[in-house]
Amino acid sequence: RTVAEGLRAEGQSQQQPDLQPKQQQQQRQEPELLFQHVAVGGTFDRLHAGHRLLLAATALVDCGSIYIGVTSDALLAKKSNKQLLQGYEARQNAAVDFMVMVRPAVTVTAGALTDPAEPTQAELDPDMQALVVSQETVSGGEAINQGRLQRGFEPLQLVVVGLIGGRDARSKLSSTALRDKDAAAVVAQ
Repeated sequence: RTVAEGLRAEGQSQQQPDLQPKQQQQQRQEPELLFQHVAVGGTFDRLHAGHRLLLAATALVDCGSIYIGVTSDALLAKKSNKQLLQGYEARQNAAVDFMVMVRPAVTVTAGALTDPAEPTQAELDPDMQALVVSQETVSGGEAINQGRLQRGFEPLQLVVVGLIGGRDARSKLSSTALRDKDAAAVVAQ
């Protein structure tokens, strides 16, 4: 179930009269998506609202430790306007700092995503329980779960977060679009 579906379900249940015993009411208020070990990954260039939503959703479903996979500089070598990309360390620090600000009580670690052909920490860690993904990266989460199953691990609960600004790659908020806009502004001067 996605975070949005959970929030919609909570909103719907609050609008209806509540005739259940008090104990059942308290149980229903407990979060349905709460894990000890959660992973999230991304480029996190120019930590924009979409990144913050993804990281905030991760913080909401975690009560123990969070692993943030950050795309390495080498994997971004073919990105458009790569000269405007923030370096790995700046992107990693921004993601970790935001997570610590949002959820200071959890342990946050980060590492580089260096090779798409190699398994990620989310795939290799048998204790990992959930992976927060955007709508456009669900297939990557499913591939990680296939790798976990091959290793004899439980599949991760995929927590799917919607896109900001649109439902497809052309209209969504993205670091690439922000870099392209900045590059065009420089050329226009």
